Amino acid sequence: MRLVRALQHIDHNVRVGLTLAEREVLDGALATLPRTRAVLLGVTFLSHYEGDTTFPQLHELMLDRGFELAGLSTPFMSRRHTALWCDACYTHRP
Repeated sequence: MRLVRALQHIDHNVRVGLTLAEREVLDGALATLPRTRAVLLGVTFLSHYEGDTTFPQLHELMLDRGFELAGLSTPFMSRRHTALWCDACYTHRP
C-alpha cells in the first residue's frame, strides 16, 4: 500500500493488475507509455496460469520501454514461505 500512496502525488501514472493480460496491456500502450511517469504492476513470481507472464518477463519489458524498477511491495507469501506475487512500481527514466 505504501507504493500506491507514493504514486498518488505523481501525474500520469498507470496501474495494471490484470491476470493473464499484463503483457497485452503494456504492448497495447506503446503510444501512452512514453507520456507515463509511473506504472504500478501486479506481478507474479511463479506461474499461476498457462500462458501468464511472470516478473522476469515483465521486468525486461518495462526496461525495454524506458522504465526502471523503483520498488516492490511486500510480497504475498505461500504457506511454504515462497514469494507468490506483489506490486512492482516502475518510473520512467529521465
